[in-house]
Amino acid sequence: MSAAPPVVWVVAARASAVRWVAVLREHGVAAGALIWAEARPLVADDVALPEAELVLFTSRQALDVLAYGAGDGRRAACVGAGTARDARAKGFEVVLVGEQGGAHVAARIGEELPGTSSVLWLRGEAARPEARDALVARGIEVHELPVYAMVPAEDFGARVAAAPPPDAVIVGSPRAVDALAAAGRALPEAAHVITPGALTAEHVAATWKRYGTCAPSADADGLAEAVLGALDPSKA
Repeated sequence: MSAAPPVVWVVAARASAVRWVAVLREHGVAAGALIWAEARPLVADDVALPEAELVLFTSRQALDVLAYGAGDGRRAACVGAGTARDARAKGFEVVLVGEQGGAHVAARIGEELPGTSSVLWLRGEAARPEARDALVARGIEVHELPVYAMVPAEDFGARVAAAPPPDAVIVGSPRAVDALAAAGRALPEAAHVITPGALTAEHVAATWKRYGTCAPSADADGLAEAVLGALDPSKA
């Protein structure tokens, strides 16, 4: 009898969880979505975007609320290859892509796009300040426009309680870490924790006092590579 495949929890907002689970299952991983929240638009899809030399996207949810063509004639910097693809589909000219989080991309804007004096950050209603602070520290004016809010899933705690013990857990953001911690179920000591970025890995360490493996890229393929490498080091 063959051994049961490893169980992987994917704790993320709905759109990310569905996308990541599909790719993981293509790789033969028994991944299941534990959706902690869903994005709700705060603006109309034809919202008039304030003027700025560069638009910053630190999540794909900010692009989901925009109409196709919203980025025509505008340059953008993005966290993650998937975010960059979505930005191009909405008409943006993507001039910088990073995989290590918003603060890292913000620092690269100052280094690799010299002369940039203003950035429009399209973000969630609740957003960590690291990206903004990194831009301001370099003398760049930052305009912030919250375009979506995360609405917590009411059944998240019950779904966590009913889920089979995981061999690995993907947590998609610091807020996903907080939601899972609040659910009150302790993770198995041997379970690997995988994150799409360094900031979330740092939050894992601060919350659970355990190491979080940062995926090589903040998209589904990067997370799949990290999970497979953690579960079977010969595939790393």
